Amino acid sequence: YHSYRNCKIENFKKACEYLANKGIFVIRMGAKVKEKLNMNNSKIIDYATNGMRNEFMDIYLGSKCFFWLSTGSGLDSLNQVFRKPIIYTNCSPIGFTIKTKKDALTIYKHHFDNKTKKRLSIKEIMEKNLQYADSVQKYSNENIDLIENTPLEISDAVEEMYNRLTFTWKEDKEGENLQDLFWKNLFSNDKSKEKIVSRIGSNFLKENKYLLTT
Repeated sequence: YHSYRNCKIENFKKACEYLANKGIFVIRMGAKVKEKLNMNNSKIIDYATNGMRNEFMDIYLGSKCFFWLSTGSGLDSLNQVFRKPIIYTNCSPIGFTIKTKKDALTIYKHHFDNKTKKRLSIKEIMEKNLQYADSVQKYSNENIDLIENTPLEISDAVEEMYNRLTFTWKEDKEGENLQDLFWKNLFSNDKSKEKIVSRIGSNFLKENKYLLTT
């Protein structure tokens, strides 16, 4: 019932190469994975399948990493325990977006309506009560397919995080305006007083303005 959360490891290769070219070791985590990460680069390590994985090392690596690149799995809770930056890719459902972690970036799976042959905006997702949909059946009932992030979308988010952490990121006015619009759309009915400090991937918003249509 949770297969709507699945992602293809192939789509992360471009981001892995970007980090490796920056001199950063990339370690693919996971106790149970469907496919190996086959890459010819000594800085990209498929720790999940190379026989070296154990629970102690999972925690140790999570405590020492530069940042996490995740799909919202349980292990990535270590980013909060050890106060590490994180990128959430392929996020769904949208209502679970982290908003109070200042070094978190999020990009989303696209909600494709098979009836209208269009991608749903935030408003339309909420109108269909899918913002907290947590099973395949709920998306199926509305005839919605979830489309994974592309290699470029993931790589763009990784590049943004790298630039933010190395203090070379510069947000333009369009990016700031889109951030404001996004959060107003997503939490328009939120009565809490939590301050929003997290960010949505800047290029992701610029390339997917349909999310903000009303």
